[in-house]
Amino acid sequence: IGWGTASEVNTKHFLVEHSSNGIDFTAIQTQAAAGNSQTAKHYSFVHSNPAQGMNYYRIKQVDKDGSFSYSKTVALLNRSNLNSVVLAPNPVANQLMLVLPKPAAKAAQVRISNASGQVLLQQTMAQGTSQFIMEVSRLAAGKYQLQIIEGTTRETFSFLKL
Repeated sequence: IGWGTASEVNTKHFLVEHSSNGIDFTAIQTQAAAGNSQTAKHYSFVHSNPAQGMNYYRIKQVDKDGSFSYSKTVALLNRSNLNSVVLAPNPVANQLMLVLPKPAAKAAQVRISNASGQVLLQQTMAQGTSQFIMEVSRLAAGKYQLQIIEGTTRETFSFLKL
């Protein structure tokens, strides 16, 4: 994870924060800041044990007076030893990505249903697919179910639409 500043005024330190759900963040590294600088500064951190699936990161800049601000949240996918389907981001605004632990053995139907079970969206995922994106921007805010139907096998996942 790398970040930089163009200048710094009374900056105390930076906290690298991590989340596996994009909501609950924990500080995993404290990085001292230059404090006061009129030149560009560059910082970095290596997360040696990210979670399987989606990992979310943000930087919290803390000033000497205790005030702070957050960077934009960045999502990274850790595919190593992935053993289940990952939906990301969740909650989602526009595009929902499905990441499969291994390529689909055959074509599958991907369905999105509301709380009443009504199918609102349906697409076919081709054989060999390991990553699939669905456009969900037209869905109203709320909780939905996504089903992957491959032959007689059904997997169901929940997600939240913003």
